[in-house]
Amino acid sequence: HKAEGLPSPTDSLLIKKLIKGYRREHGTAPQRKDAATVEIVRVMLAVTKLDNSVKAIRDAAIIALGFAGAFRRSELSSLNMGDLKWTLRDDEEVLLVTVRRSKTDQEGQGMVKAIFPGKEESTSPTALLKRWLAMLDNPTDGPLFREVLKSGRITNKRLAPQSIRLIIKRAAAATGLTLDLSAHSLRSGFVTTAIRQGKTERSIMNQTGHRSIQTLRDYFRREDAIEDNAARGLM
Repeated sequence: HKAEGLPSPTDSLLIKKLIKGYRREHGTAPQRKDAATVEIVRVMLAVTKLDNSVKAIRDAAIIALGFAGAFRRSELSSLNMGDLKWTLRDDEEVLLVTVRRSKTDQEGQGMVKAIFPGKEESTSPTALLKRWLAMLDNPTDGPLFREVLKSGRITNKRLAPQSIRLIIKRAAAATGLTLDLSAHSLRSGFVTTAIRQGKTERSIMNQTGHRSIQTLRDYFRREDAIEDNAARGLM
């Protein structure tokens, strides 16, 4: 409407009253999935480790990388082999992952996420990713995460974002934990864990790619409900 020089219908008093009434009746609190914190991710990886199939190796790499890089499922799905670059920093091998485009980067400016090795090889995102790469016939070209047939053969077909969501949900269900997890739980779990460990807002945003500090602080408020609460130990 504004582009055509017409008054916006959202400025109408009738529309404003309608929206206000809807908020009063239904509320405005978003329905959020549980966060997959580092403790939960370790449990998920421990369960995945029980299966030594090609699919399980791929799924473990997705879970570990998704958490360590605070990736969205669409970002994980779109990664190509050419987006990976290994480097050495302070005697530590670090993986640099280029995200070409994301939800908050519609112009495709891109960003780079640094993935550091974990304390233990069984939960290290770099080690688990290398294990998956070793399964590929051509580890230098094509999509990073690919479909795997029932026979265990790895195809060249890119794993869809929806498939990544199902992988996370299956791994979560296998743990037996009563949690409502989704692919986004890895991203929110990264933020929640970083908050608990006292990381700065700037360092968290460097990895998540959040443009708005207010959006990031939504996680802080949810954590404060548990971390800074007079009810702890009261009974």
